[in-house]
Amino acid sequence: GRRSLLPLALESYNSQNYPELELLVIDDCEYDPIEDMLVNVLNARYLWHSSKNLSQKRNFGIQQAQGEIIVHFDSDDWSGAERISEQVRLLQLASFKAVGYSSAFWYDIQRELTTYCTCGVWGATLAYYRDYALENPWNEEVEVCEDIWFLNPLRILGQLGDMAGGENFVALAHGNNAQRPFGQRGWEILSSNKLPVKFIEALKLI
Repeated sequence: GRRSLLPLALESYNSQNYPELELLVIDDCEYDPIEDMLVNVLNARYLWHSSKNLSQKRNFGIQQAQGEIIVHFDSDDWSGAERISEQVRLLQLASFKAVGYSSAFWYDIQRELTTYCTCGVWGATLAYYRDYALENPWNEEVEVCEDIWFLNPLRILGQLGDMAGGENFVALAHGNNAQRPFGQRGWEILSSNKLPVKFIEALKLI
């Protein structure tokens, strides 16, 4: 369940070397709220919000955020200490409105399989300017592939920066998310010793 995976995401946030962070946790689970898990997390704000889909939660979080830049930290992913710093650096050096990882490690925690996916930028890896998202909110009528709707205008205008996740991002495949095509083209199986060392160390948290 999400309680077993959340410590990995919280450790990722706590490890970031970027200053002046704020963590917004948007929870829509009535039967098992997770506010108690944020006691020792610096500058964390817990917000319960009834929502029908991910786009509604993201729009609510964007409205509530206080910072200039939004960075997605999914509850079942791991980020290295440099992730926010490197993404913000690219945003500020280029004329991009958003940046994200177009290639990154995935790790299947049940089958203990590793792949390095080259599938294009997707929602969980994004960093973008809050002002842009307020003017161009996530489409709340879209139930699947909502990131395509959000990102396509940016791609067309050349305002989406893509980068490699490398040592700074690992997405987790598990029983509660969509099945991933491990072993197929663009999802080739790798030895798990290719994974970031810091991620392997953090796995003990789940």
